[in-house]
Amino acid sequence: MRKTFQEIAKQAPVGLCTLMGAQFTIEIANDAYLQIVDKRGEEITGRPIFDVHPELREALEPILRKVFETGQTHADTEFRVAFNRYGRSDYAYFNVIYQPLRNDAGEVVGIVVIIAEVTELVVARYRLEERENTFRKMVMDSPVAMAIMRGPELIIEMANNSMLKKFWRRTQEEVEGKPLLDVFPELEGQEFPALIRRVMESGELYKAREAEMYIDAADGRQVFYVDLENAPLMSDQADKVTGVMLSIYDVTETVLANRKAREAEERLRLAIEATRLGNYEVDLTNESMHYSRGFLEIFGLEPDSSPNREDLVAKIHPEDLRSREEAHAKALKTGDLDYEFRVFPSERELRWVRARGTVLFDKSGRPVKLAGTILDVTEEKLMVIALRNSEQKFRLLADILPAMVWMSDAEGHLNYFNRSVYEYTGLTETDLTEKGWLGVVHPDDRAENLREWMESIRTGEPFLFEHRFRRRDGVYRWQLSRAVPQYNDMGEIEMWVGSSTDIHEHKIFTDELEKQVQERTQELINSNDALVKSNTELAQFAYVASHDLQEPLRKIQTFASLVADLEKSRLSERGLEIIQRLRSTAERMQQLVVDLLSYSRMTKMENHFAATDLPYLVNSILQQMEDAIAQRHLKVSVDPLPTVWAIPFQMEQLFTNLISNSIKFSDTSKSPELWIRYALLPAGSREVEELHPELSYHRIQVIDNGIGFDNQYNEKIFQVFQRLHSKETFAGTGIGLAICKKIVENHQGHITANGQVGEGATFTIYLPLFSE
Repeated sequence: MRKTFQEIAKQAPVGLCTLMGAQFTIEIANDAYLQIVDKRGEEITGRPIFDVHPELREALEPILRKVFETGQTHADTEFRVAFNRYGRSDYAYFNVIYQPLRNDAGEVVGIVVIIAEVTELVVARYRLEERENTFRKMVMDSPVAMAIMRGPELIIEMANNSMLKKFWRRTQEEVEGKPLLDVFPELEGQEFPALIRRVMESGELYKAREAEMYIDAADGRQVFYVDLENAPLMSDQADKVTGVMLSIYDVTETVLANRKAREAEERLRLAIEATRLGNYEVDLTNESMHYSRGFLEIFGLEPDSSPNREDLVAKIHPEDLRSREEAHAKALKTGDLDYEFRVFPSERELRWVRARGTVLFDKSGRPVKLAGTILDVTEEKLMVIALRNSEQKFRLLADILPAMVWMSDAEGHLNYFNRSVYEYTGLTETDLTEKGWLGVVHPDDRAENLREWMESIRTGEPFLFEHRFRRRDGVYRWQLSRAVPQYNDMGEIEMWVGSSTDIHEHKIFTDELEKQVQERTQELINSNDALVKSNTELAQFAYVASHDLQEPLRKIQTFASLVADLEKSRLSERGLEIIQRLRSTAERMQQLVVDLLSYSRMTKMENHFAATDLPYLVNSILQQMEDAIAQRHLKVSVDPLPTVWAIPFQMEQLFTNLISNSIKFSDTSKSPELWIRYALLPAGSREVEELHPELSYHRIQVIDNGIGFDNQYNEKIFQVFQRLHSKETFAGTGIGLAICKKIVENHQGHITANGQVGEGATFTIYLPLFSE
């Protein structure tokens, strides 16, 4: 009997297996079951099912336990499980029956599992349902504008929402049951009514592309360019045209964009001619060429001549022919052409030329066209040669740079100093080796210096510290020291490379400035008159100091750039990194100087008010910040903005600072968004106490959903040098919002800030409604 059951199970058209005992050991598995689970019989027979299919334990074990313990049959329809088979894990659907298997005494000793896979059926049904839902949504959301007109008078029977809202700008009640030309008399003389009547008479479908159409409505006349389709509507007997279905596709943006593209192409052509850039095209299928006037001039040919490729190649320096062939061969594979060569425009003249181009391929990958440009770079080449010839002079320049460079071993013991260190301290190599470098540091800074240095050695974090070094004349000057670890192939710190840069003037300036700010702030409490005086003095100080500081900063950046460019092949990676850090430090200092200068300008600038077009201004700023916005995937929404009576360049500075602030502090862990909202507040709207009760105000809000800030700092952030984050976390000088506040005050307005950590920030600007 058992053998008979096994034979029947083996030949069963559905999957069948028997699971014996409390461990659910597989005793019998027919071919259909083995095919479903993608296993061989010898792989699974005699093994517990969850050893064979561990991924099924969570879904199946409760079911099997219940059947085994209760003896009740269990069935599942379209049972969904994650299944490992055919070399991958995927979800599958099954119809399953779990039948208890009893012995002669009626005890449950196992379970018979009958399984039929219905994955394809279920997936097919889901896909069908999904397609049906998608189709319904496409119909509902279709942007196609449609209308039905009947009879020779073109009575409007129906128009969908897209037609009513986008083109006609009317309600259904205003158009329904009325002749087309009664509702839109401006269509008289346009081609649309005649075309519709032609369809009514001929019964033939008519289509038109990029047709011009203008419609009058309450908001004025609007011009559209449309692709339209007039389809005849037949009677029930299909022997008479009773109406026309009009379908309109708005292609206005495309038409206008094409016009702009053609204008841009013409401007590009003129620009190319103005810059003496030569352009050319080569048909790679027949070797024919087309070239511009500038191209021929670079080769020393007459503008009206028609040289072939052989004539042009003959003018190229023989030594450059091989590199030209290699560049063209590479371009036929990669699609990019870029190389330099020399030409002889005349017998006694030699010019350097830079060629760049793109190879275009057809659908089969065969190169069919080469489009490129050439540019005379002779002057640049001669400059490079001159720079190479003066390489020795620039080495001397590098040697006299004021930056001090030093190195240490992995334990933090300094073992190398460059010449600037010896010149600055007046010590010899022996002095520094025997006495140690700590003796150069000011006694008040030594303990903290050593503690910070050893902490970096312990953690491997970069070292950054401001301290004072004793100069050879005994004077202590402030230095900014940085050091970064260098790792070996095993990921272990092998050494440290550091630099010390003189920041004494900057440090003294900053300390003095902070001191003066504190003094002026205290005076503010005592006297409003003193406030005006102190702010004026501070602005003048910042203005003068900013100008005086920029010159040495520019020199530092220039010298660092020259060394980096000219000594690139000789400097080690560590040396280049040190130069880059020097340059970055100078750039940050210069940004601080620029911001201080901007702040001082906001204080002393004369008020040249004018009508300022905010929509144009904000749009220009957003275009300038396109790359930063795209990089952060920032979604920007702008309300219609007014024209205000203001100082134009200050308005640009205001919105640039606020929009940059939102971009910088956007939260990339969610979908970042920026909103610019506008409302007109009538006189007497006292949203904040600072508003004058008899004046109306423009209220403009810059809102984002970025990292936000604690609202207890909503006034502090407008103070000079106030930052809520470290400069290592977010770049900046802490002056931008102070400039915003000063600009709004210059316009007799008010600005507020509100924030919530992790939710975003809102900056609200109130500008009085003044006229010229």
